[in-house]
Amino acid sequence: MFLPDMKMLIKYSLELDIDSLETKEGYAGAPILRISTKNIDTKEKIIKFLQKSGIEYNVLYDKQKKMYDIFSVYGEDTIDNSFYQLKFD
Repeated sequence: MFLPDMKMLIKYSLELDIDSLETKEGYAGAPILRISTKNIDTKEKIIKFLQKSGIEYNVLYDKQKKMYDIFSVYGEDTIDNSFYQLKFD
């Protein structure tokens, strides 16, 4: 179940050097968690957590803001991967 892992990710992220953390409704109505940071080490730590937890994620880099955005899908109803789909450019 993803929800406990996502709660742990949020708690873990708050201890790191993040610029923002937000949730929103994403593509196909799936709940999305977005963590933004300018710190490369923070980005790597969050990615490592996501990989260990088996949570699907996508990382985008905004060159103008020099900001990494890490997106992941969360929620109890997202156990079935056919329910959601992260958009990859």
